Amino acid sequence: MNVSIYSSNAPEIFFLRPALKLMALLLPIAMLSPDLNATPFLLSRDMDGLFLAPRAQLLEDTNGTFTVEEIDAGLHDKAFISTDINAPGFGFTDSVWWIRFEVNNEEDRAMDWKLELAYPMLDEITLFKKHDGGFEKIVLGDHRPFYNRLIPYRNFLFPLHERPRSTQIYYLRVATSSSMNLPVQAWSDGLLVQKIDTEKTLLGAYAGVMIAMALYNLFIFASIRDRSYLYYILFVAGFLLFMFTLNGLAFQYLWPNWIWWGNNSLPFFIGFSSIWGLMFGRKYLRISSSMPIFYRIFNALIIIAIAASLFSLLVDYALAIRITTLLSIIGSAVAIAAGVVQTARRFRPAYYYILAWFTLLVGMILFALKTFGILPANFLTNWSMQIGSALEVVLLSFGLADRINILQNEKQQAQIEILESRQRMLESFARFVPGEFLQHLERSDILDVNLGDATKKRLVVLFSDIRNFTGLSEQMDPEETFRFLNTYLDRVSQAIDRHGGFIDKYIGDAVMALYAGDPDLAVKSAIEMRRLLREYNRDRAAESLRPIEMGIGLHTGETMLGTVGSRKRLDTTVIGDTVNVASRLESLTKVFRIPVLVTGDVCSHLKNPEQFSFREVDLVRLKGRRSAIQIFEVFDCDVDDCRNRKLELLPVYKQGLELYRTGNFLEARAIFERLHDDDAEDSLYETYLRRCNKLLREPPGPGWQGISRMR
Repeated sequence: MNVSIYSSNAPEIFFLRPALKLMALLLPIAMLSPDLNATPFLLSRDMDGLFLAPRAQLLEDTNGTFTVEEIDAGLHDKAFISTDINAPGFGFTDSVWWIRFEVNNEEDRAMDWKLELAYPMLDEITLFKKHDGGFEKIVLGDHRPFYNRLIPYRNFLFPLHERPRSTQIYYLRVATSSSMNLPVQAWSDGLLVQKIDTEKTLLGAYAGVMIAMALYNLFIFASIRDRSYLYYILFVAGFLLFMFTLNGLAFQYLWPNWIWWGNNSLPFFIGFSSIWGLMFGRKYLRISSSMPIFYRIFNALIIIAIAASLFSLLVDYALAIRITTLLSIIGSAVAIAAGVVQTARRFRPAYYYILAWFTLLVGMILFALKTFGILPANFLTNWSMQIGSALEVVLLSFGLADRINILQNEKQQAQIEILESRQRMLESFARFVPGEFLQHLERSDILDVNLGDATKKRLVVLFSDIRNFTGLSEQMDPEETFRFLNTYLDRVSQAIDRHGGFIDKYIGDAVMALYAGDPDLAVKSAIEMRRLLREYNRDRAAESLRPIEMGIGLHTGETMLGTVGSRKRLDTTVIGDTVNVASRLESLTKVFRIPVLVTGDVCSHLKNPEQFSFREVDLVRLKGRRSAIQIFEVFDCDVDDCRNRKLELLPVYKQGLELYRTGNFLEARAIFERLHDDDAEDSLYETYLRRCNKLLREPPGPGWQGISRMR
């Protein structure tokens, strides 16, 4: 017979189940054996939780069809077994288990005593007492409202009465969808009262510690807004509710009449505490920046834990508890492994993390060893689970405080380094403030401009760059290079000035321009820059010089304009993600061989989009950005024949692009082949044709969204 031994509250606790299985293999204990002659136990007035399993006989009813009359008639005597384990457990099973025991009262007076089944997650417990040729029965279990219990207590108590000098046979039938644990104990009334009073005090103290730590860290979270504290609070709350549900206190005090929730809340709280425990560990150990593999594992487990928590409310308890228990074991193992790795890297908060887990595991092991009878039952072993988990949350709170100190020191050091770097940078800036900057800074005179003046503005940022400038400059001496640059920059600057823009800076052969008005003006500037470039190339051709090409990228968004420098030298600058995107977009004009690219944000903010000719180029995710952006070609600057062909083929191109986005690469390729045949000079058709061929050879994964990743 395959039997697992667990303590009364062990099966649904993190890590305890595998530990107990290992003990069951290592300990030289006669677990179960056939026995038809169990010894009656003697009632006394000092019974302090006497375990009855070693003094009883056990019977497995695999189909749940046995009746007490059959068993009493001896029809199943050969199937009875005995055990010397105080609290035998049989894991998750569909079987019904029977316990038969005899009680002997040798005193000359009647005796009252209590029978306790100290595992509050059992569904139905029926006690049969043989009396006058029949059977009296008492039925308890967590499938019944709490007020139906004969004694209002978190565990199941049966009040029993024995006549003077009598021997009484009892049959206990247990059926449950939770783990089958049978910690059956006998109590004298006085000692049971003492036990309950002690439990109330200690459990109240345990709850007080847990709640106090949660509230303390809630105040800190409200002060500093560090999400680690929020995750910690939710983990403590979930773990406390898990412990109270497991110990029967939640059913007694929180939802005594809500039977469905009382029977389904345990796996939910296991999943709930797993979610926030993993999120806390991920944030606390700084896994995202230092351990990318663990970061992905944590993220996957968090998603699974969320799904398991919700799933636990929709399926039967037996399946839900198996899933969430397995998840908690895996999650705990991963969390401890991450803590060990960070400890090896001398990350100081990880020491608190590992020590906290160690105290919890020690508490579990002591509790298990007490259950097996290896350690005596005393204050420490009886309450080791509560002590271990309370110490865990205290140590994690200390670790949070230490982690915040480390982060503050690192932040201060980083700020010092930034200030030092900025000071070195300021010393090298030239004192130059464009007039347009004065308007945006709301300064009437340059004398009013001070170091650090800044304002937040929504701008259109334009980047342009000469293609193959390095190759061109190698064919010219320095004087010719400067003459060429000044002639070129003078022409393109005219288009910027005429449409309300201003040049923020020249970066070699590149130009960065800003527009505070309508995005329409920035797009018109780009179109005119291309027109002026064609005129410039005609002039160069007249001098037998090779033509030049340029790329232009435009993006709009929030930016910060301001002055940087020192008291001796000032410069103006604009910073923000908008600038970075515009710069990267200009670089993409080389990739797509398209002269003018704008983002979807520019298109969506145009006041008169109908005056321009656009076509969508791609959906790209730029390096360093999480979200993808749409990019469009402006082809108003093309010569008329080219522009007309693009307009004519645009509906077909859109159809091909849609097929490509939805993963229908075969049909998309057919369309792009036809487009390429119609206009072989259009580089975009060639680009998508090449992509379709590659994706047909190497199909993408199931998460395909048609997004291109750009370095």
